[in-house]
Amino acid sequence: MNFHFYGLFSISSQAMETDEPTTNVRLRGAKSANAPLLPEVDCYLHLLVLLFLMDGGHKEAAVKCSNTLVDKLASHNRRSLDHVAGRCYFYHTLSYEGMDQLANIRGFLHARLKHATLHNDFEGQGVLINCLLRNYLHYNLYDHANKLVLKETFPEQVSNSEWARYLYYLGRIKAIQLDYSESHKHLVQSLRKAPSSAMGFRHTVHKLSTTVQLLLGNIPERNLFLQPASKEALASYFELTKAVRSGDVTKFEVVRAKYEDQFKADRTFTLILRLHHNVIKTAIRRISLAYSRISLSDVAAKLNLGTPMEAESFLRQGPLKIWTKH
Repeated sequence: MNFHFYGLFSISSQAMETDEPTTNVRLRGAKSANAPLLPEVDCYLHLLVLLFLMDGGHKEAAVKCSNTLVDKLASHNRRSLDHVAGRCYFYHTLSYEGMDQLANIRGFLHARLKHATLHNDFEGQGVLINCLLRNYLHYNLYDHANKLVLKETFPEQVSNSEWARYLYYLGRIKAIQLDYSESHKHLVQSLRKAPSSAMGFRHTVHKLSTTVQLLLGNIPERNLFLQPASKEALASYFELTKAVRSGDVTKFEVVRAKYEDQFKADRTFTLILRLHHNVIKTAIRRISLAYSRISLSDVAAKLNLGTPMEAESFLRQGPLKIWTKH
């Protein structure tokens, strides 16, 4: 099908000027100007208009266009529209997120999820559950998100892309709940499901996964940060990893302050604040290991004590009693 730019612009102009559906708009080359488009074709073209508006930064027009699109979908009851509808719900959510009005469509998403569940629209279910989780997590409503996860069963039949999103959201929820082991497991599964071409999403998952691994006391693989496709995107997390690994509290605070805005934008800042305790534990462990390499005979000689036994007795009573555990 030849899709001319001026035809798309004509449709988008109507979407910006009116809330009325554009079902009678025809592409150049159509056999009949009066013949209505098939609902599947109509909704797909409407979705292209929505993407055109969003890419062009026309946020208010995109919201109006999106509202018209979902109203159009609700007026049809065709199983052949299920996959197109899933994409429409996703971009409907993004259009409202661009206006910071996600709370306004929460009721709509719940209503469509109920409809999709009753009609065994598995793809729609998966997309709508992910849209609701995105909605809740945007406002840090982790309890609501967790209740949704417990209440709704994510359908097995959905695409790997939707599974990857769902597992990522589960990883975020578990991380906030201090269940770092489960969080890391979900994030690893998310990376396995995610398409290799979705580099932006994979970077987002790696950022959270790196933070969770550090909270677990593990150090992520160095190769992850040195890959050409990830080196720039994960540079701040590489510095964070080196600071935690070294047990240098001052260096950790410098990195945290330097990249604070980025960590907040990545929504990992709250978790990174928890790493302060891990850095202190690492520093204490390093001090302990350093002192454990000194023999009791050397300590006795340095302190002018008679025997190593006297040195051990002194150390057990003093501020370095942690040393005696080694």
